[in-house]
Amino acid sequence: MKPSDSPALKTIASAKPNPAQWGLVSKGRGSKGQVPTRRVGSGHNIVFLSTLSHASFAAFFLIGPLTLAVPLVIWLLERNRPKPSVTVEFHARQALFYQLAVYLSTLILLGITALLVVIVIGLFLTPFIILAFLAAVGYAVYGSVKVWKGKRFKYWVLTDFIERKRRA
Repeated sequence: MKPSDSPALKTIASAKPNPAQWGLVSKGRGSKGQVPTRRVGSGHNIVFLSTLSHASFAAFFLIGPLTLAVPLVIWLLERNRPKPSVTVEFHARQALFYQLAVYLSTLILLGITALLVVIVIGLFLTPFIILAFLAAVGYAVYGSVKVWKGKRFKYWVLTDFIERKRRA
């Protein structure tokens, strides 16, 4: 008997992903814990792209602000597909605007700190800005883990603001 003939491997090979496990089955607008989607067929791609959108922020320490390109490219490519996934669009757009908001607020705070260095107060603010930025990166990683597990994730305050502007 060859190893490839084992019943356990045949069971694993024939297993199909459960769309509900990945949060890809829509149960209506107000369903708890799931983001509605129009495409269920390639569940692993949807979860991977959604997770990558959030997790790309952790690469800041390697590529700097170029991390903005990852969710932007995912969002634009998904929008131009014949049957785009609402889930991937939602998470890519959300991650893009979150990263943009964090970068802009960090730059503004660093600018204020640079001005306050003249009167020594700015030196004390610098560690807090660094900690706040690290916390923002950690929150993005937390979001990517939740999405990878198939759970619903929205950035606090920002997502509601983006959705309201998009509908208007």
